[in-house]
Amino acid sequence: MMKKTGIFAVLLFVIFTSGVFAAKTVFIPTEFASLGLDWDMTRSYQTDNFICFWGTLAGADPTICADTTLRFDPALVCNTLETIYAKYITDIQFCADDASKKLGQYKCIIMMNNTFSSPNGPTGWAFGGAYDNTIGAMWVNPAAMADGYATAHEFTHSLQQMISIDKNNPNTGGGFVNYDPAGFFWETHANYMRSQLYTESCFNWDMPRWIGTSMFHWSSTRHHYDSFRPLYVLQEQYGIVMINRLWKE
Repeated sequence: MMKKTGIFAVLLFVIFTSGVFAAKTVFIPTEFASLGLDWDMTRSYQTDNFICFWGTLAGADPTICADTTLRFDPALVCNTLETIYAKYITDIQFCADDASKKLGQYKCIIMMNNTFSSPNGPTGWAFGGAYDNTIGAMWVNPAAMADGYATAHEFTHSLQQMISIDKNNPNTGGGFVNYDPAGFFWETHANYMRSQLYTESCFNWDMPRWIGTSMFHWSSTRHHYDSFRPLYVLQEQYGIVMINRLWKE
């Protein structure tokens, strides 16, 4: 039998921690209305940290879409991202997602490119960023989600934006924003983060590219996103927390 003091302690714990474990909500971007997107909650799929939207061209069930180029499994997309999220947030701790942060309040948004019939619907291969300076988002072609490689890279861009939103002031340039020469660093850091989870991507593509272009300066686009060897040097000497601090400070 639990003592009364024990019951009281449990009640206090529930009261003061209920907000910490509150489910995230869905943020609807202003762009959905301004662009006249053919979006609907019936064409969406949600997990704890993500919501995936697709347009009418992919149909009610995109797993059986008649157009095979638009066919995808929203459950697989979100579950893959949940695995990446656990690595980046729980393990690496690149961003915080407690209840005081927007990342802890809203689900990241995944938009499936080329599935919207609206003239201004999202198109292209794969991009990462944020909506309304509020929550991270990705705009991806269904074919780009066949594995976790492009997904892990683009979701890093979403979290880079979240650093500016939740940690820095984007109007003052915090988090490597509003500074054009930092563009290469956004890309090389995204591949660096991907390699933390998918190490084979580093050995199969990134390091061979870096070795083959090692005669060019560090920020040269000839490296094609693969200039992250110096980041591994920092990680070996000071731990991955130092890479996180570059973005936060």
